[in-house]
Amino acid sequence: MVNSQKVGSKFSIVNILGAEILRGNCAREETQFDISTLPSGLYFLQLNGKIFKVDLQK
Repeated sequence: MVNSQKVGSKFSIVNILGAEILRGNCAREETQFDISTLPSGLYFLQLNGKIFKVDLQK
């Protein structure tokens, strides 16, 4: 779950190579999106001008 603090905030998830994997707009202040189909690895969530590291391990 992501807390965007603002409805309509844009987000994107990129992989370690910088390729955009997923993007969209937050429909609510708290938004969930499914990353279960992504392979294990390091990803970055870009939201509200900030970048967060996501280490996905299965």
